[in-house]
Amino acid sequence: MLPTPRTMENDRYGYFNPDGSRAFEADFMWADNFYDGLARIQFDYFHWGYIRPSGEIAHDFGAKYTVVENFNYGLAFVKFDDDRYGYINRNGEIVFESRVGAMSKEGITRSRLIDGRWVYFTAYGLLVELQNVN
Repeated sequence: MLPTPRTMENDRYGYFNPDGSRAFEADFMWADNFYDGLARIQFDYFHWGYIRPSGEIAHDFGAKYTVVENFNYGLAFVKFDDDRYGYINRNGEIVFESRVGAMSKEGITRSRLIDGRWVYFTAYGLLVELQNVN
């Protein structure tokens, strides 16, 4: 079983095994469960990243994003500090930028790209352009 986040005595979050023991040394402002093999963590205000079940920090984005979401089908929704949105892959690389959109649990989303086009896309990268969408 994967470690789960829990509030500690100092109102910060750590990860714990099912038996209640600390899974690894960690002290975060906020922590989430693992999705797609990574858990999003918040080091401090607007300082986000992802951690592996081993406790290794997979990504430390600093203040690059104001919001990061959980991975779903290999992609995670992010909000940049200048009100742009986008999706990153598990390597932390930007797959594409959009104006709006968040992936559904089914792995499909409708999104408006920076150039104004509306598209549907899947986590596998298939883009279908929508015509005449307001």
